[in-house]
Amino acid sequence: MAGPCAASAVETLRSRLWRMVMLAHCGLAQTRASSQAKDMQSRAWAMRRGRSRPHRWATHGTGRQSVLKVCMGAFKLCIVFIRFLLAWAFSLLVGLYVCLISLLIGPKRAWWYTARPWARITLWLVGVRLRIEGEEHLRGRGCLYISNHQSLIDVVFLPAIVPPGTCFVAKRELLLIPLWGWGFGMSGAILIDRKRPREAIAQMQAGLRKLPRGWGVLIFPEGTRPKDGVMRPFKRGAFHLAAATHMPIVPIGMDGARDIVPPNGWLVRPGEVRVTIGPPLQTHDWDTASAAAHAAEGFAAVSQCVQASVARRPPGRQAQEPWASCVA
Repeated sequence: MAGPCAASAVETLRSRLWRMVMLAHCGLAQTRASSQAKDMQSRAWAMRRGRSRPHRWATHGTGRQSVLKVCMGAFKLCIVFIRFLLAWAFSLLVGLYVCLISLLIGPKRAWWYTARPWARITLWLVGVRLRIEGEEHLRGRGCLYISNHQSLIDVVFLPAIVPPGTCFVAKRELLLIPLWGWGFGMSGAILIDRKRPREAIAQMQAGLRKLPRGWGVLIFPEGTRPKDGVMRPFKRGAFHLAAATHMPIVPIGMDGARDIVPPNGWLVRPGEVRVTIGPPLQTHDWDTASAAAHAAEGFAAVSQCVQASVARRPPGRQAQEPWASCVA
């Protein structure tokens, strides 16, 4: 009995082992067939697109190229960050210089003499190029400059463009920025409370009376930076001020500032900003009762300047309509 039982057990074990070997062999063959089918599909896909299957050395080369691209990107980012720090250090030195000479000639005149050189050197340090057209319209003094508002760095672009002796109209919250905000307040800027729009006109007129004779005023009639890049309707305050003082209005249209500092960014990227300055709008026959109509006229003038700046974009960049069609 033991002999036949042992032989039967051995035969059963042998059959099970043979079955496992056959299953493994069939599974391996199926796996190979599946991989070959996928390989044929990839070859057919490449042939339809006029490509050949890359060799292993080419694949490894592509990997090395990817690593090289990442390294180059990190290196460029480091350069941008270093230039940004240099610009900040230079601005701090200029701020100390302005504080010293303001003891002799006053803070407003100190800002007058240093604003344009500071702005142009700062832009050069961060790798920003200005392409300006229509500078002949900036020869006069005592003008009201209106511009579209694209980015935080607009406050650096515009002092490099407008004549010396021009102050900003800005929100009072800027004084809360350490160092920079304090220097901005010393520059003679007219600060308004945006939460009380009815008092803004009176605040602008009071600030204008405190400025030295012949100074100009720069204002963003949109009131804020649009997040989508589309120019917002103009507020009436700037045009009410122009009608009351009969200051000529010089329209300025910028394009490219959003690429330098994005809406939610803080790092300044190298690039180009295109600026177009239009002919002045005469306001000697304006009255404050028609501020809305004058706002529409100023909006149209700035829109034309923005369109001219967009038209000078480098080839290959799709032009987006950065203006609206209504005025508040």
